[in-house]
Amino acid sequence: MVVKDPNVILGFVSDLNGVEGTGFSIFSTLQPCPVTGLYMNWSEQCSSTCGEGVQERDVKCVILETGEATSMVNCNDPRPDVFVPCNLGECPICDRLIEDTATQVLSKLPLPYPLNQECEFSFESPNGLCWRLFVSVLDFPEADPDRGCIQDYLLLEEDGLYGRSERRCGREDTFFINIRYPNAKLTLITDDVETGNAGFFIAATSLQECPTHGYVAGEFGNCSKDCGGGERSRTVTCLNLRNGNEASEAMCDGETRPSEIEACNVAACPSCDQFFNTTNSVIRSPNYPLRYEPSQVCRYRVNNPDGCIRIEFDDFNLQAPIDGVCSADFLEISDNAPTTDHLTATFCGGRSNSETWSSRSGDVTVLLSTDGSIEELDSASASSSKTVPSMDMFTQTGQSFLLSMQCTVECGSGIQFRNISCINLITMDEALESFCTEEPPAVTQICTLGPCPSCDQTITTQSRISSPDYPMQYPNSANCEYTIFNPEGCITLAFDILDLQADGEECVDSLFLSDDGAPQINTEVCASDMTTNWHSITSNVSVVFSSDAAVSQGGFSFIAVFLPCSDYGYVIDNFGVCSASCGGGIMNRTVSCKRMATMSVVDDSYCLDTKPEEFVACNDLPCPIECSNAISTDTPNQVDFLTSPGYGFVPYRNNERCQNTIINFDGCIVILFNDLDIQPGTTPIDCDRDYVLLSDPSYPSIETRYCGNETPNAAWRSGSSVAQITLVSDGTVRGAGYSLAYNFVNSINCPEYDFSYSAFTACSTSCGDGLQYRSAVCMDDQGASIPSFNCRGDPKTDVRACVPANDPCPSYQYRLGPLSTCSVSCGNGTQSRNVTCVDSEDNPVNETFCEDISRPEDSLLCNLVECPAPVYQIVYGMYTECSATCGAAIRTRTVSCRDSNGLTVSNNLCGINSPTQIDVCTFVPCPEFSVGNYGECSVTCGNGTMSRNVTCNDEIGNIVQIEDCGLPVPETTAPCATGVECMVQEATCGSTVDAINGGNLTSPNYPGNYPPILTVPLLPRHPGSVMLLVFREFDLDLGTGSCDKDFIRY
Repeated sequence: MVVKDPNVILGFVSDLNGVEGTGFSIFSTLQPCPVTGLYMNWSEQCSSTCGEGVQERDVKCVILETGEATSMVNCNDPRPDVFVPCNLGECPICDRLIEDTATQVLSKLPLPYPLNQECEFSFESPNGLCWRLFVSVLDFPEADPDRGCIQDYLLLEEDGLYGRSERRCGREDTFFINIRYPNAKLTLITDDVETGNAGFFIAATSLQECPTHGYVAGEFGNCSKDCGGGERSRTVTCLNLRNGNEASEAMCDGETRPSEIEACNVAACPSCDQFFNTTNSVIRSPNYPLRYEPSQVCRYRVNNPDGCIRIEFDDFNLQAPIDGVCSADFLEISDNAPTTDHLTATFCGGRSNSETWSSRSGDVTVLLSTDGSIEELDSASASSSKTVPSMDMFTQTGQSFLLSMQCTVECGSGIQFRNISCINLITMDEALESFCTEEPPAVTQICTLGPCPSCDQTITTQSRISSPDYPMQYPNSANCEYTIFNPEGCITLAFDILDLQADGEECVDSLFLSDDGAPQINTEVCASDMTTNWHSITSNVSVVFSSDAAVSQGGFSFIAVFLPCSDYGYVIDNFGVCSASCGGGIMNRTVSCKRMATMSVVDDSYCLDTKPEEFVACNDLPCPIECSNAISTDTPNQVDFLTSPGYGFVPYRNNERCQNTIINFDGCIVILFNDLDIQPGTTPIDCDRDYVLLSDPSYPSIETRYCGNETPNAAWRSGSSVAQITLVSDGTVRGAGYSLAYNFVNSINCPEYDFSYSAFTACSTSCGDGLQYRSAVCMDDQGASIPSFNCRGDPKTDVRACVPANDPCPSYQYRLGPLSTCSVSCGNGTQSRNVTCVDSEDNPVNETFCEDISRPEDSLLCNLVECPAPVYQIVYGMYTECSATCGAAIRTRTVSCRDSNGLTVSNNLCGINSPTQIDVCTFVPCPEFSVGNYGECSVTCGNGTMSRNVTCNDEIGNIVQIEDCGLPVPETTAPCATGVECMVQEATCGSTVDAINGGNLTSPNYPGNYPPILTVPLLPRHPGSVMLLVFREFDLDLGTGSCDKDFIRY
């Protein structure tokens, strides 16, 4: 221990309990006292009033003699912890009074709460404000479906005329409880059953203005059903909490509206389901011939393994249809086989006993559904099941349909389409429509998605504004405009929640905030990290919320605060690109304090509100696997994208071969590049340096290389279940790498490559045994010919034996040689062969001996498949360097058109208007000179000079090299005149200066070099005065550094 003071007292104290130790021995030495030391001062109380908490202390390095703070690097002592645990004893469980916002409320977290408790937490406001409780966790048993929270729960009771009394149970994380009266009580009620739940934890409390309005809910009525899941309802009204008057729902906009309807009696009703698999079975409704019960769902499954089923009605009397629709009690009959949905029939009311229904398969479901009303009619249903051979009673064709579109609208009424086809019910092959004799189902049907909401509002008082359906997810295709007017000042939008859909930096769903009188502060927001306020500078504000037809998220909620207009406020720019694509990065934006009238930047001290964050975290998802991995549909925790090693941080490595394999056991793989920055090849169409190779081991022909910095727009698709992504680099230039997304595709969408065959040729001989030939061409799924190794398996036999009609052969016949290779791969080519007249011993003879025999053709047509249309591709050259390194600049590149063989063709075939493409370079603004004000004149009399600072600054104010700003450079000095005449006496060696106005003293020969070996007295003198010597220039030989050569002594 180092004592930091010259004097110290050590005291030894022992108690009286009789326990003795071995004592102590101290060896002391003297050393110089330290100059600095650590100073510690408790700056905070314990963070908890009971239990375990944390206490913070101020630790700093000080100069011991003066107590002045200095840098921590000047103190060599180990730095103690800033936060120290503090334990104030165990917190009581029950009955606590909370009167200040520093109190935390918890129930033994993280341990399970005790059993058989009824603990009251009374909240009493000290100043008439209302409590806002931040609940970080609520963990109790789930509510009973019919009776609600009955086991362990938290009971909220507000002390007010229209105070709420509600129970909370189940699991909820991070929510607020806004109490509507100054005093309220939370009661923890638990039974004697151990559950293992944690209880609740109110992490923070605050006080706020009490609301003037709130929702008041009545008691729930009776359940609509005794079993099987019913509903019960209650009235919910927005009231003035002070006088009980009913108010517009807009006045309660800041409070979550209680539900008017809840489920009840969810337990299943006694089952009336039955199964029939014998012929001539009879199906009856429950209690037949007496009344059937309300609120029942009975399923009767009928199975005939040897044929189809016909249902005949013996007696039928259900509740009549309502407005022509069987919506109350009905019987539904459906065939469970695929593509038979159009056979489903619904019956209600009274039916003819001769009516029948026929299936297409041996599996049928009969569904009886009754509502909760009491019927006046007796009712029953009966059916018989008969074995019907499919050929005897039913044709083998039928109709199938497939819904091909969703509803054409997001709300209101639209149309849904489906395809209808006639199929053979045995083979499921498509057949001609004439084979289907029944009436075809409708191709379209009406779809109704409920009325489209109108969410426009006009706000003239301070109010809370939330997205439609908040706190639930907002609807798709929404377009809401909120017009806000403060006749006495400006408007601040204070956001609690902003969680709208975005795609990277672009807003998909958004809020557009606009000041009608100051468009320069208008902005579009959507990010979930918007925690700052937006301020208008006039009295009229418009907020437009729009969402697309796809994903929806949490929504938004903010308060429109009416305040006097401020002269200054923070203005924020949009966040830039994240510094990393995965693994955690940073986004920054410019936040400036501005004078609202002119939008000029001023010091932050002028803005009184909290400065918004300039940096936020982004892309914190883990980075994907980089190299030598196999990813399949069975891979746990898989991501759906891959990147090159180091992508987003550093370029990929030289001499790299990084391969990843993707396997889809159920189909193939589709790959689409998100970004590509790979060293280009030696020519615009050759990737022969660095490249990304997408390949399928089963289909070598679809192997494709990618390089350069143009991200491909077209997706690549494997032919089989395996795709390989390989990055290959040489030892030279590197790029940023690649980022790509992959998708597992069902096998029905995978490409199919198969052989196509020409017709067999004529027999190779005109008599005797001969051969016939045909060619096989491998075709892709677009009908284009490709190399044969891409087709699965080997082609079928392309040669077969034949016996011509002239058998046996005469003495002379034509001998046919083998056919040559086809002259083209598609589009009607030819094959040639030798045709020779031979005798019976196969010796060639003159063709006149064969003149009685029909001579075969020397050439035959082949590859009669149509060639694919010519494919032309736009090829881009490398961009030139930008015409400038800052400011406005352009770059150019060549554009050409090439065919599928890589040959340059006319640009018109690719729709290219110009062989040169111009692109605007985006650079930072050019540095500019920053010129300071001139200082004081260098003299007090006569003429002198004055100087100023001249710097070169970049766009954010950093000083850079002066030459970065170009020429001319502003002058740093300028002449100046004091207007005062100097009274000067020039002194020479040995002279005396005694004028009252002083004078100039110079060395001999000044401004030339003074002579060597000189000792000359210079005697300025003015009796009775203090003399002030001001050196204007000084240049003497320094010597060894101690003025031992040339010097002035005075």
